Amino acid sequence: MIEPFTLAWPGSVVEYLDVLPLLVDAGFHCVIPSLPGFGWSGKPSEPGWGVARIAAAWAELMARLGYERYGAQGTDWGTSVSAALGRHGAVAGIHLMPPLAPTAAAGWQPDEDAGYSTQHRTRPQTVGYALTDSPAGLAAWIGEKLDTWADPRSPIPERRVLDTLTVYWLTGTAASSARLYWESAGDECGRLKWARCGRLKWPHLRPIAAGLLRAHRARADGGGRDGFQDGDVRADQARS
Repeated sequence: MIEPFTLAWPGSVVEYLDVLPLLVDAGFHCVIPSLPGFGWSGKPSEPGWGVARIAAAWAELMARLGYERYGAQGTDWGTSVSAALGRHGAVAGIHLMPPLAPTAAAGWQPDEDAGYSTQHRTRPQTVGYALTDSPAGLAAWIGEKLDTWADPRSPIPERRVLDTLTVYWLTGTAASSARLYWESAGDECGRLKWARCGRLKWPHLRPIAAGLLRAHRARADGGGRDGFQDGDVRADQARS
């Protein structure tokens, strides 16, 4: 099986370092591109790099790599990109983990976690100047989210948090990655009437705006965010 895996803020390819061996051993060809403006991908020099354009770029990338049929997997913004990619004829199916938030049982209120998204969507360049000037500021801005969104029963290893911060700092992509929110605020992924689609579910989190998803598998003992936690679960579900 061949799959492009798409991540999003505040993630990076670092999230898959522990998952990749499991998938490769299972026979997967894994393509993990960084979104435009993230990591080592180029920073867009013009407006227009929203979800739809990124999905079209992924389709072109896979074609240039010689893959004629493949699946797609995405988390966070990657769910939108993979959903849009699913409309391309070469995609056999998609596996999504939608944006997540703590459950009401954890005492979480929606407004408590909207500040970063509002800032990215409305003034990404403003916050970007501060985050590219201060490593402490960058660590606070990203580290707080990695901590908040992680399953408290299995914290993200400190070395992986530092790896993630290092990627954003050394590549200077705090502003360019935040601009994806501004670019994609009005994007419409479209409906997937034909695509085979599944999503990963963790009991301590609730999905946000995941209506396009058709099926899920729940893990009884919970799980964690993205590839940092419960990589065996992600690999197993991708294999299936």
